[in-house]
Amino acid sequence: MSPWHFKPFFGRGGSNKIKDMIMNEYDSGEVDEEIVGLLRNKLRYLPPLMWISMASDFGYPVEKIISQGDLRQPIHSNLHYESISESEDWQAEDEKTYKWLISKLPIKLKVVRCIHNNKHIAWPMCVFDIKEVKDEVENLVNKPFLTMDNEYDKQIEKKLGHLFSVVVPKENEFVTLPGAEAINVVTKDLGKCLKHNIDVFKKHDLDFWFIIYFLD
Repeated sequence: MSPWHFKPFFGRGGSNKIKDMIMNEYDSGEVDEEIVGLLRNKLRYLPPLMWISMASDFGYPVEKIISQGDLRQPIHSNLHYESISESEDWQAEDEKTYKWLISKLPIKLKVVRCIHNNKHIAWPMCVFDIKEVKDEVENLVNKPFLTMDNEYDKQIEKKLGHLFSVVVPKENEFVTLPGAEAINVVTKDLGKCLKHNIDVFKKHDLDFWFIIYFLD
């Protein structure tokens, strides 16, 4: 898995004590472009939200995304952000979703510099208060991503299952789970990480921003 992590970004306000508490409690998690692409096959809001935060590291002009909402740029060759249906115009649909999300926010997005001085688009944590985004996080936590009782889920596993495997403890040994089993573990873990960080945001009286950064 690529070393992508979640990170809180703070503005100038707020005490250093609260910021330190948030940093200590925040779960940096672990995510990669394959997971974001996988999510895009069943979710509408979380995938473009996450992908936009990663976009600068794929050569996308972050200022243009913020000012024009233009997401229809060439997809990076290593970005497994694809539909199981080859005919869908995913970038146009994501652009529409992105513009809808920012229309619901009380404050604007930020362009921030993170590790290695790379620019990132930062979302205010209140984006997770939007019902549609909140529902997707809850579904990741509480429902299996793939149920394998319908043809659509089977197509997802057939096309993307080879990208995922996880090692888990079982009866005093470790076993490797492939395909749909691995996908369900990975997506649930991601949902738990996001929900944990949302709870941290709710707990402390300080607004901060959500970014995904690449640590090599």
